Amino acid sequence: MTVRLLVHAHVPHCGASRLNRALFFRSYSRGETLLAYDEAFCRQARMGGAAPARALATARLALGHVPYGYFDGLGRWPLYVSVFDDPVNRFLSRLGEVMAMPGEERAALLPEGADADALAGDPEALAQALLSGPAERKLLLNAMTRMAAGMPALVPVRLDRADLAVAKANLSRANYLVALREDLPNFQGYLRDVLGIGVGQQRAAGTEGWPQVLGGAQLRRPVKLRPGDVSARTISRIEAANDLDMHLHEAAAMAAHAAWG
Repeated sequence: MTVRLLVHAHVPHCGASRLNRALFFRSYSRGETLLAYDEAFCRQARMGGAAPARALATARLALGHVPYGYFDGLGRWPLYVSVFDDPVNRFLSRLGEVMAMPGEERAALLPEGADADALAGDPEALAQALLSGPAERKLLLNAMTRMAAGMPALVPVRLDRADLAVAKANLSRANYLVALREDLPNFQGYLRDVLGIGVGQQRAAGTEGWPQVLGGAQLRRPVKLRPGDVSARTISRIEAANDLDMHLHEAAAMAAHAAWG
């Protein structure tokens, strides 16, 4: 059994799927990878009965919406990797995804009585509706802080400044590497040249044989949005709703740019 377990602690809507496709899918086979994207994993802070011990024992890579620390104390040495993005960009990425959803799926995320079809073509109004809907709080708001602090990825827990302090402290740990979305090319080079990830492992088949591990949403082309597509008032509201992530992203940027920016 390989002692080191590489864990992609995948924060949603940070561009981290690019890291999967460009490096991990090409360096590890499906058979040596533990997928941890379903609810059984994402609603826990630590691994419980979600993954059989045999799968963990043979895995060299784990991918999923799991927090830092998820695989600790299980007989492996986990090396966690995450990609962060500006919280406004994260929200706009999610907004574009919701705009591309079928009406019924979109309606499930909105406050009761909202016109899901009418909102599909109005990013400003849809953004306001999403910020008011409880469903988004489990997936998006302050998700970077939640996962970096070791909390469940898809549980809308109430966070405070103490949790932010834990998340910031975890950024400096030797077994947690965090890159910003804009630094991904340099970060991939670091993983390859310094840690040897992908060296001698590139598979000729590329990503063939890999399932759509992120679900059906990835099969739809999201609407690409920029900050100028919504009002300054909405941008301010997005920033306020992600206040902890705004601070964590700033801290991560300082560390990441010094390392591989």
